[in-house]
This record gives sequence, C-alpha cells and structure tokens, in this order.
Amino acid sequence: MGKVILDIIALSGREIILSDESTDLFSASFRKDRRIVELWTAADERIFISHFSMRGMLFAFHLSSDLREVARAVESWLMDELTLRDMKQRVPNLDVSELCFETEAGRGVEARWNNLLLVPYDNDPIRASWLDPECGALIRAASHRPLLRQLVPLVDQGCTLLFSRTLGYPYTIAGDCGIWATGGRYIAVKKDGSHLAEGTPEEMLDVLEGTLPPDIGPAIFGTADDLVA
Repeated sequence: MGKVILDIIALSGREIILSDESTDLFSASFRKDRRIVELWTAADERIFISHFSMRGMLFAFHLSSDLREVARAVESWLMDELTLRDMKQRVPNLDVSELCFETEAGRGVEARWNNLLLVPYDNDPIRASWLDPECGALIRAASHRPLLRQLVPLVDQGCTLLFSRTLGYPYTIAGDCGIWATGGRYIAVKKDGSHLAEGTPEEMLDVLEGTLPPDIGPAIFGTADDLVA
C-alpha cells in the first residue's frame, strides 16, 4: 500500500522524499522529522484508515475509500507540513479535535486541564461517568495549584492522577508518585505500587508536590526524548 501511495504522489511531478517504513502489505507508515502518518486497511471493506501524529501526539484521524485522497492527505501533512486548519480545508472527512487545535496553537496544557475538568459535565453519559467522583474532586483541587497547573494531568483507569512533563507519548511522569482516588480514599502511591501516604485530597497533593524536583518547569510539546536530562 505504501508504494501505491508514493506512486500517486509522484504523478504530480514532485520529488519523493518519503519512504514506507512498514513491511506489511495492508499498512503503511511514513515519517518526516517529527511528523508521522500511519495507515492501514479495514479488511474486506476497502476503507483506508489514517492517523496523523506529531511530537508523540495523535493530531488527526481520517477515513476514506479513495486512495488518491489518502495520498493527498499524506502529501499535505508530511511534504507540505500544513497546519491542522489548512489540512481541514484541503482533506475531506478529516477528524480533528479541539484539543489538537489548541495544542498546535501552544495551549495544549491548558486544553488538557479543561478537558478533564469538563468530563463530569459531558452530555455523553458514558464519558461523564468515566472518572470516579473522588478523582474528579482531586482534579478540581489540583487545578488550583500553580505548580501542578503547568504540568499535564493524566488519569489512569479513571481513578489514579499523575502528572507529565510532556504533552506527547511516551510521557515523562513528574515526581515519584501518583494519587489513587476511589471508594472515598486518597492514597499517594509510589511508582513501585507501594503506598506512601493516605489522607485528604489536599494532603495528598502536598505529598505529590513534595516529590517534584525544585527546578521543574512547564510541560513541553514533545516526548520524553525531548527533555534535557
């Protein structure tokens, strides 16, 4: 599939600067610098599924039965390096979340916080019930702390709050613990799974902040590899 896409792009007369990194007949993977496109087919339906990523974050999702449209999307993202808004104008059926628009605009950390804070009030009852009530209360308490507000909040399985120094995956977890919040209990849990302390949300946030390095700065748009040791 990757070769077919490159052949379609070549028909425009452009010099091909991409190579297919996949060895599978029904998938393809292209990379240019920090941008990636991963594609595969949906079995017998002949639907092509595309993911567009940058700096460890999934930025856009695309479905099409037209391989020429897929090739145009690959060309736009990797060779033309279009912004998401320009991609939306050029590529039909491109799915981009508001979170990704905000991240591209440099407001990714704030967007992550807002996204989590709004979960209990979502119109979709399944999404609204995703967070344990205790974890929701913990997130609201953490959102008032300037030190934590500059980091990326992550929730593991709906009940454990962690913080990352990076927006992209793989994440860099800040500090030596997370906070497990469910069943009316708030427990600071170390990375090895052992319990560090138990108490109120504010007490556990104090414990977590105490494990952060003194020079910790705002989370960056990148992955663990982008952090200078």
